[in-house]
Amino acid sequence: MAVKKFGAFMRLSMNDGVTRPAKRAEKSLRGVNKAALGATGGMQAFNKRMRGMRRRGMGNMLRGAMILAPGVMLAKSAMTWEKGLAKISTMTEGGVAEIRKKLSNPLMNIASDIGVDLDKISEATYQALSAGIPEDKVLGFVRKASKLAVGGHTDVITSVDALSSSMNAWGVTADRAMEMLSFAQKFGKTTVGQIGQSIGQVSKLADTLNVSM
Repeated sequence: MAVKKFGAFMRLSMNDGVTRPAKRAEKSLRGVNKAALGATGGMQAFNKRMRGMRRRGMGNMLRGAMILAPGVMLAKSAMTWEKGLAKISTMTEGGVAEIRKKLSNPLMNIASDIGVDLDKISEATYQALSAGIPEDKVLGFVRKASKLAVGGHTDVITSVDALSSSMNAWGVTADRAMEMLSFAQKFGKTTVGQIGQSIGQVSKLADTLNVSM
């Protein structure tokens, strides 16, 4: 009987000696797994927060760009306009400040009233002065050229070239040249833009051959 009890005690002791460390190891593994899961969850939460921050950052950048874009465009337009006025001043006796005072607002009004590009109207004014249009008449000439451009399906620079070339070749007024160009467009299956691209060469030949407008 004592032997049986001793054997049972030994088996229990052995089992406990094996089982308890095993249970402790299992508990430790569960702890490691839990920690790993916690770390994974923490990383996922971190990544999620980072993605949210990136989205918010991109959104803020886009909103900032949208706010700044009009200002940037206005700044570029102002710089382009000032360059145009400086170019015009090279064809006059006054400096940039005088040209700005005399021509800036009137040219802006022409562009607004008739609907032509502001940057092109400054170049058109320069081209008109280059073609010999007097400074005191250039605003009226550019207004006529702008109207011709809209009706002639072209830009104001081409219109200025067509008008000034016709005036210089045939010695006619701006009104007469404008009238004839409009007539040619209406009945000649062409446009002022197409005429303007070649009228410089044609007008010189016509003048040489004494062909009237």
